[in-house]
Amino acid sequence: MAFTSGFLKISKRSSEYFQTTFYCIFSQILFTMSFHI
Repeated sequence: MAFTSGFLKISKRSSEYFQTTFYCIFSQILFTMSFHI
């Protein structure tokens, strides 16, 4: 249980960071795909 609670704390703390990083990567992929099409 301690490991799970610690993991949830870490995931909550870095969820915003991962969301912004995923958004940047996703937008870059769409940007490059639009050029290839």
